[in-house]
Amino acid sequence: MKKTYTIIGLLIIIIGLIFIFKKDDTVAPVVTDSNTPVYTNPTQSFSVSVPKDFTIDEKYSYNISPTRSISGTKYTIPASLAKGTNLSTDSYVSVESIPDADSCTAERFFESAPQAPDTVTENGVTYSVNSTQDAGAGNRYEETVYAIKDSKPCIAVRYFIHYGAIQNYPEGAVKEFDRSALLQQFDAIRKSLKIK
Repeated sequence: MKKTYTIIGLLIIIIGLIFIFKKDDTVAPVVTDSNTPVYTNPTQSFSVSVPKDFTIDEKYSYNISPTRSISGTKYTIPASLAKGTNLSTDSYVSVESIPDADSCTAERFFESAPQAPDTVTENGVTYSVNSTQDAGAGNRYEETVYAIKDSKPCIAVRYFIHYGAIQNYPEGAVKEFDRSALLQQFDAIRKSLKIK
């Protein structure tokens, strides 16, 4: 009888180890929660929950044109999130502000408004939303700005996603990045934003 229990116990341990050490090539999203570190920017009066492996740049400035830039804080994805995919490691989320804006709309965060902004309300926050896409030399660039309507100063969250066209890689060299997982992570960061 002891031998049977020993065999069953060993099988349970082996199955458990298989699940623990099973190779998984997918990149799991790091979604912010109550255990995610909170970054507070005292000069721009906001706080946001950002996964600890993101790189923070407090001196970030988004250049709209040669004569105009917007200051903010940038949170760049960790290299592990892009590893083995066509996603570039310079993809990021940023929180930006325009102190002297008379109204807060997404087109203020672009050199020229790509289209009329959409209005989206999530968790009681109303956003003016606008997006752009660009391409060059096999690269793709996507930006989406969520400006918090009626915020003063005008505060917005920018998603910048840079990736290589998957068809430009040798077959099997990389896999296509998981867009929905990345957006889920960026959305979680945006939704954690609190203006002081």
